Amino acid sequence: MFGDIFDNPQSKLEDHIELNPNKKELQNFNGDVSFLPMSNVSENGKIDLSIIRNIDDVRKGFTFFKDNDVIVAKITPCFENGKGAPVFGLLNGVGFGSTEFHVLRPKNTVNTVWLYHVTMLSKFRLEGERKMTGSGGQRRITKDFINNFKLNIPPLSLQNEFADFVAQVDKSQFACQMAIKLWRNSLKSSII
Repeated sequence: MFGDIFDNPQSKLEDHIELNPNKKELQNFNGDVSFLPMSNVSENGKIDLSIIRNIDDVRKGFTFFKDNDVIVAKITPCFENGKGAPVFGLLNGVGFGSTEFHVLRPKNTVNTVWLYHVTMLSKFRLEGERKMTGSGGQRRITKDFINNFKLNIPPLSLQNEFADFVAQVDKSQFACQMAIKLWRNSLKSSII
């Protein structure tokens, strides 16, 4: 679909994202927001949005993100384990979470879902792991690594097509899970 996005890369990621956006845009915002501790982010791009906090309780000391951002764990072992997700469905479109997330806000040249999948590629993960700083259990990927990560950006239309395909796969996967659940329930009923 895209060819090799790493063959003779022409772009740095920083040209296509805003990394760790400033909270200033929320200075007049009041109300409740979604809250994501690291434990509510899976290794397969899913998030649990069940925790709600008032913005006054999280404005300071936590990482800010909005709908359509991508979050990536920056600390070991969460980064190596693949913790990260595209962010959709936040209460009031706003979320806060662990300080151990980097936030990648797509510019108009990249699709959120496509960007998330770039962050899950082994090249991104292995290169990030090699370039971690710190020692022992406190090693982190840096802003410089993300900003300077090189790749080729396919046309937005292809990225959108990819995101639509991923959505269809997710729907099919959900339908299969529901069918299995119904089958198991009916099997239990027939045994009793």
